[in-house]
Amino acid sequence: MRKLVCVIVCLSMLAGLCACTHTAEVPEDVPAVSDEDLYAVEMEDKAWPVIDGSSAFLPFYTAAAARLLEVSEEEASRYVRCSTTDFAYTDLIEGRADLAFCFLPPENIVRLASREGITLACYPILNEAFVFFVNPDNPVESLTLQQLRGIYAGTIVNWSEVGGNDEPILPFQLTESSSGQAALTRFVIPAGELAAAPSALRPGTMGEEGDVTAFYDGSAGAIGYGYLHAAQVQNDGLAYKLLKIEGIEPSEENIQSGAYPLISQACAVIRGGEEETAAGQFAQWCAWPLGQALAKEKGYVPNMPVEEKEPAGEEPVQAPPSDHADISLSGKKAVLQQSGLTAEYSVYREDDRLYAMGAAIGGFADSSVEKAVNERIRNKLDRLCDPSYLPDLQGIETYKAAGLVPENCRYKTVYTRVTASSTELLSIVFTCSMDCEVPAGKDGKTQTLFFNVCETMNIDPATGKDVLLSAFAPLASLDGQTEQYLRQNAGTVYQDEDSFGPFEGAASAGVRVTAFPGLSHTQKYYLDAAAGTIYLVLDAGTPWAVTGTDFSCIPIELSK
Repeated sequence: MRKLVCVIVCLSMLAGLCACTHTAEVPEDVPAVSDEDLYAVEMEDKAWPVIDGSSAFLPFYTAAAARLLEVSEEEASRYVRCSTTDFAYTDLIEGRADLAFCFLPPENIVRLASREGITLACYPILNEAFVFFVNPDNPVESLTLQQLRGIYAGTIVNWSEVGGNDEPILPFQLTESSSGQAALTRFVIPAGELAAAPSALRPGTMGEEGDVTAFYDGSAGAIGYGYLHAAQVQNDGLAYKLLKIEGIEPSEENIQSGAYPLISQACAVIRGGEEETAAGQFAQWCAWPLGQALAKEKGYVPNMPVEEKEPAGEEPVQAPPSDHADISLSGKKAVLQQSGLTAEYSVYREDDRLYAMGAAIGGFADSSVEKAVNERIRNKLDRLCDPSYLPDLQGIETYKAAGLVPENCRYKTVYTRVTASSTELLSIVFTCSMDCEVPAGKDGKTQTLFFNVCETMNIDPATGKDVLLSAFAPLASLDGQTEQYLRQNAGTVYQDEDSFGPFEGAASAGVRVTAFPGLSHTQKYYLDAAAGTIYLVLDAGTPWAVTGTDFSCIPIELSK
């Protein structure tokens, strides 16, 4: 095993050291030290940390893993996972992950870490600009924050009011659960002041028609928004023009300097005190010049300026490690103890296209119940690991018709988590992520889709029987809270099965508020005891909600 090599161990030294390497005179008898040597980190798979994060940054930290392991990005995808921000932070705090690539932790995550006695060390990596875009022929070049607030509050309704043509403004919105919608309500306008989004008449899953949120369509009056990297790579082929905000364009220079007013910072986050671990080395490499250059190469705006260099010839990629089946994940086991029960995590199955983490639950009073519960867990994992498995999501038939078959799925990760454990309820969550390709058109090009699905088990530890939602909490109480949540977030996307397409259906989820029939006693859910929240899982089996490629949840706080 090669040892980890790190010359610089403190980020506070970085700016000075970078300046010195370009300005100080080097004695003739001392050889020059390149960035490649000065900021080198070498790793092998046996020293590899458990890396998780947001799907928005998956291309970057997969590429970073490929560089440090000296393998292809396809091979490197086996060494990282993407369970989305909330799960990544929770797993980091509870010791099931070592490193998370996410936006700065929100307040609820900081509180959770504090309760567990954990500090979060954040290494700034990327600067993501929150941008607004319009049709390229729209003469408006810039908007102020006050004008944007008026547009999304519904008090500015025509482009002529902000220096444009006499054209009604169509202020499209995103789903409430999206990072883009969270940014809109953070930077521009509180959620309670948002006007209704543009809608369209569309058939519902139960046959009736109703008004549903429409998609940004690039029309003359349209305005949309999102984070810059996502807008550049996921604009569904629509032509668009980025707007200046307060007269400042979202250029790389303005984003790095902080001149552009709407910026969120993405970080590599580790547990405090673990700076010298493999996870700490990885995080610091990403924050150093080589990692920052890679961020720019992958289309992101790095946290620091990157010196332009002449492109070098592509070096051959080394063969994958011969002992890759023994990566650190397969030797990492954590035991979680709550109320007498234990959850021991270990690799359940692994090959070139699959990585699955399982859990063995122990501590039951009745050994036969313990055996039955663990058998159910194995059966669930077997189903998700099956090479012929495709997720049961709204729109999946359309994707199949477009050419999606299990063989198109290049890599799959399956994770098991115990999110709550007591003498009355054992709540287990299974998440399955799949990286698939779908033919996108007659030109033979393909579209990469990232599927993320969720399965749950809620069990009475005394009997091994399922605890239905109606047994856990009164449905009448949950109905009221759920409907209130839906009406507060009525701007979410809604799609019927027939309206999905290989591009249009990706990463969409929403709720048909007007048709909410009340919760069923069999509604899929799980309890997150650490966050004090019940999550109602939305999937193809939820008649009043639909999902795209990524599962969504409705959170209900237990305190309410």
